[in-house]
Amino acid sequence: MKQVGIYTFINTENYGALLQACAISHLCKKNGYAPTFITHGNASGTIKWNIKHDIWQNIRLLLGYKQRLRSTRKFKNTYLPCDINPDNESINIKYDKLITGSDQVWNPD
Repeated sequence: MKQVGIYTFINTENYGALLQACAISHLCKKNGYAPTFITHGNASGTIKWNIKHDIWQNIRLLLGYKQRLRSTRKFKNTYLPCDINPDNESINIKYDKLITGSDQVWNPD
């Protein structure tokens, strides 16, 4: 089966983004490809972003998002197989096709 690498925004608890990724994955499988999502850590990789993100995650947990975090992580682990932080050479070797999608891929933040 041919391999397809999908670069889209799945490091989120946003249901719409995860359903969009699942739909792309389903379409790839339907057309004879084995899909894998290519992820590159967090949004920008900066310490400032990590601290802000960690604070925001803790506030959300206090406000009751624990179940949402748990369910979206379970969904991602079950339905969205990931290749985390691959180098460009391995991407070219592993995948027959590459797909990029979602307006959030191009978001500078």
